[in-house]
Amino acid sequence: MGIVYHEVIEMKRNNINIGKDYWIIWKDADANDALDIDALLAPSWGFWLQLETQCVAECCGIHAFCFWPEEIKQAASKLELNRAGFLAEIAKLKEKIGASEFQSVFSQRLNDTVEKSVFIRLLAHIQHSLRGWVE
Repeated sequence: MGIVYHEVIEMKRNNINIGKDYWIIWKDADANDALDIDALLAPSWGFWLQLETQCVAECCGIHAFCFWPEEIKQAASKLELNRAGFLAEIAKLKEKIGASEFQSVFSQRLNDTVEKSVFIRLLAHIQHSLRGWVE
């Protein structure tokens, strides 16, 4: 379940842009087989709010958020976070989602249902973007 860092692909409407010419490939999600992750995201809401710069989630869902590495670093740095604790929270979130029997995740706050492996790739991208951030 790697992140697409090595190939430029034609942008499709739902692919998640994670940098210039880099995308996480979108897979259709089943809203009837989705884990509600709002409670899991709650400890990191401030971070997600900082990334909501392209539109508003109520309109564009996950695509309202900017996931370019520079934006991720900037969003995390704006918050007074325990850096190691924040990265541990992202790892725990990734682990809980991966261990669930559901094939999709749903967030009312992010206003989207995302196929589980796509969201796990997004979390891995966030971790990768913040590599070296913990001092």
